[in-house]
Amino acid sequence: RRVHGGDCRGKLVTVVEILDQNRVLVDSPQAGVQRGIMNMRDLHMTQLFVPRLPHGSRTKTVRKKWEAAKIDEQWAATKWAAKLKRKELRKNLTDYERFQVMIAKKERNRILNVNYGKVKKTIKRKVRKPNKKVHRV
Repeated sequence: RRVHGGDCRGKLVTVVEILDQNRVLVDSPQAGVQRGIMNMRDLHMTQLFVPRLPHGSRTKTVRKKWEAAKIDEQWAATKWAAKLKRKELRKNLTDYERFQVMIAKKERNRILNVNYGKVKKTIKRKVRKPNKKVHRV
């Protein structure tokens, strides 16, 4: 799971125990999140999980299983992580770098639109319109 609220925002945690409908016991020794209780509303579900993790596992056990499952590498390979990384990079751009990004996007879109127009023209030429003759009696 990924935390989206509180002090641990943006870090990956493992659910060690489900306490009730709204609260879970989480631990994440790799991300620096101390073992503790979190509200389910503060967590986002991910497809990643630590296989065969016993209920109520100690931090040492969670760390071993986390490393064996290579959760950090799996997370880095997801589109979600790439999107967050891109967002962070964009957030730290200077004014001039934002300007360069804008110019690059304009150039890219111009190339795409020109090529799209060419393809559209060739398709339009190939398709013949049927004759619409009106038959009068």
